[in-house]
Amino acid sequence: MLTKATLAVGLIALLAVPVQAQQRDQFAASREGVPSSWNWQAGYAASPTRWVVDFYIVPGATLPEGPSRFVARRKLDAIDGPEQFAWADTENCPAIYTVLEALQAVTPPEIRVPDLTRRAGPKPTFNEPTPAPPDGGLFEIWGKAVQADGAMSSTMMSSSHGLIARWVQYAEAELRECWSDHRT
Repeated sequence: MLTKATLAVGLIALLAVPVQAQQRDQFAASREGVPSSWNWQAGYAASPTRWVVDFYIVPGATLPEGPSRFVARRKLDAIDGPEQFAWADTENCPAIYTVLEALQAVTPPEIRVPDLTRRAGPKPTFNEPTPAPPDGGLFEIWGKAVQADGAMSSTMMSSSHGLIARWVQYAEAELRECWSDHRT
């Protein structure tokens, strides 16, 4: 006879398989055209354009001006039609280093829970938010992250304005002249 604990473990195992498969599928789809030895680090997208940019470390490759060789892949997220790729490399585009350094400086948004203002005691103060632009575009950034306790995680942030949008716009401007049709 099966115990409740055995059933619970079996149910958890069944539920975990689809989540793991989804994660593998998500990363596999994002690695198209990328050698399997390259380590994915971060990425971004801006709508309404359909370009998605991912950054990879090339293991064992270092350059004098940086700790590692990074490659950026820009992919047109084509639903119907041929996919298009463009490439940039820190060997030919040192701006990738400054873009990634600026990404590390983007602070994650604070989670705010409504109705907590009723509690007694001092209240935190916040900077005034940047007003939303009228065009309604969406900016997203994602990447590997480290939690406050040192545990690794992944993160995704999106917004139509503010620090996230400004970083994506900065990255686009800095990398604009770097893209090539040929992977190095």
